[in-house]
Amino acid sequence: MDEATELTGIRLVGRLSRADMIRSRDLEAYQALLGIDIKQMAIDSVNEKGKFVWYDMGCGDFQAGISLTYGLYQDARYGKKVADRVIARGIDLDTDIPGDYKTFGAIITRGNAVDFPIPSDLDLLTGLQALRWIEKFQHQGLEAIEHWYNSAPVHTRLAFDYPTDLLPQQPLQYLKSTLGSSISMEMRAHSPDILQILSITKPTDQRIALPRK
Repeated sequence: MDEATELTGIRLVGRLSRADMIRSRDLEAYQALLGIDIKQMAIDSVNEKGKFVWYDMGCGDFQAGISLTYGLYQDARYGKKVADRVIARGIDLDTDIPGDYKTFGAIITRGNAVDFPIPSDLDLLTGLQALRWIEKFQHQGLEAIEHWYNSAPVHTRLAFDYPTDLLPQQPLQYLKSTLGSSISMEMRAHSPDILQILSITKPTDQRIALPRK
């Protein structure tokens, strides 16, 4: 049986290694895996409503967020007028510094992705391998999905992979039946694995309750 450890008040079964924590992916790789043009989404949102808010769960070192904010600063077409209106926040239990720290415009926050507060102006919520580590070390993968979806405002885009080797199939069937055309499911290659990517545009404020069996 794995030894339980304590981290920021959360009881974990085991502990992430440094290699697990980093999970480096730049913005291009992130967009390819999730099937979302995050940079264009940010630009469009800033142009339409004056800001863009992105939360990434289980962010590791959040290279994707840094790539977005720093890339916008460096792009002469957008610069500070767009980058300063982008909130790219990564949340992870294992971070180098407690609390919040800002790096090249992106924010990395030490926090529990299972129940981290979701802002009412959220545009995008993502997670790559977040559910794998949440389920493996906290046994709360389904609880995380429920919290992310139920707390997000209507029209939020949610995109994350679903570890089918750790979580049951019934929740996938439930989501497809409940959300219909508002959800897509696609297998994408991520060496050495094949990821089941879920992409959801939240259609209404109806809450979900995932089956456990």
